[in-house]
Amino acid sequence: MLANRPGSEKVKLARAAVLRDCLAAAENGGGPIFSLSVPTGGGKTLAAMAFALKRAMMNPGQFRRIIVVIPYLAIIEQNAQIYKDLFGEDVVLEHHSGTLWVKPGDRSHFVPGGGGEESYEGSRRLEETQNWDSPLIVTTSVRFFESLFSNHPSDLRRIHNIARSIVILDEVQVLPRRLLAPLQEMIRELGENWGCAFVLSTATKPGLERRTSGGRDSRWATGTVEEIIQTPEALYRELKRVGIEWRIEEPVGWDEVAEWMMAHKQCLTVVNTRGHASVLYDELAGMAEGAGVAPIHLSTRMCAAHRLEIIAAIRGKLRRGEPCHVVSTQLIEAGVDLDFPVAFRALAPLDSIVQAAGRADREGLLTVMDALWGGVASVRNFGLGAVGS
Repeated sequence: MLANRPGSEKVKLARAAVLRDCLAAAENGGGPIFSLSVPTGGGKTLAAMAFALKRAMMNPGQFRRIIVVIPYLAIIEQNAQIYKDLFGEDVVLEHHSGTLWVKPGDRSHFVPGGGGEESYEGSRRLEETQNWDSPLIVTTSVRFFESLFSNHPSDLRRIHNIARSIVILDEVQVLPRRLLAPLQEMIRELGENWGCAFVLSTATKPGLERRTSGGRDSRWATGTVEEIIQTPEALYRELKRVGIEWRIEEPVGWDEVAEWMMAHKQCLTVVNTRGHASVLYDELAGMAEGAGVAPIHLSTRMCAAHRLEIIAAIRGKLRRGEPCHVVSTQLIEAGVDLDFPVAFRALAPLDSIVQAAGRADREGLLTVMDALWGGVASVRNFGLGAVGS
């Protein structure tokens, strides 16, 4: 499946190398905590799953299931569908607040399936959802860790099925810093005493190990995490496809940001709040109306079903080369599989800017075109200055 994904030859070769390293690490033992450090667009979703399957095959009887833990609903819906296409609907169990059940005989109405356990009454998968008794679980970081720290019977029913699992923690860099100490201690406990193995998957690797001993640093000791990729620095150099241009010397207004967007046929702007997304969308819509272009808005104010429809529509426009101007909050910047020729990013921490850059020239095709024409192989990605409210 990795070979069939779109991308330049350079990107495809890098993805193949990531897959080889994952399969080799699964055979070589070690663990129980692994890190999969791969740039955006490097094929982490499928490579991490290949590692987990190979690891389970190499240790028959040790592991019972694979649990994929994802922080954002925008990614979880996308990745769960990839796994369902690979393994079948009955193998994959989604359990999160965005799960939707379709009413029988009516594809236009949805029933929420991820709230309380009563939401699953009448579903054929009620027992699996209560107990996580399925070969492949796809869930959110909140639901996974709340189950482990909870004192509610409805959460504790699934605790025993977390034991002897391979857990893929996707986008691990977004784990809340203030909670890292108890989360890391729980991961260590599950790895050492519950027979679990962990894959910490990320494009922007956080510092989860302490550099010195002693003091009040509660992070893991150096050497606790085993890197799967043999030469991560070389991989990042190979997959460099985006250049970042800074425009932060002076604050800019929303009207200027909208003008930047209208100068491109296809572009993405990521802002920090839903309010900012709304204001910029209104500004952009006013400019685009005369040009016959309809901008697109994405934020967590949308329900899950609507958000999936919008993301699918964006992919179609990008693939067909149609005008596509998207204003989004951070929900789009970690793991959502979209490929714009240019992206703008409101000023934010560097890891957020790097993640937003992962939505620009994701497949490396524009970089190849620049190289063929003798230009600099880069795509513009802008950090924006403080924009007015």
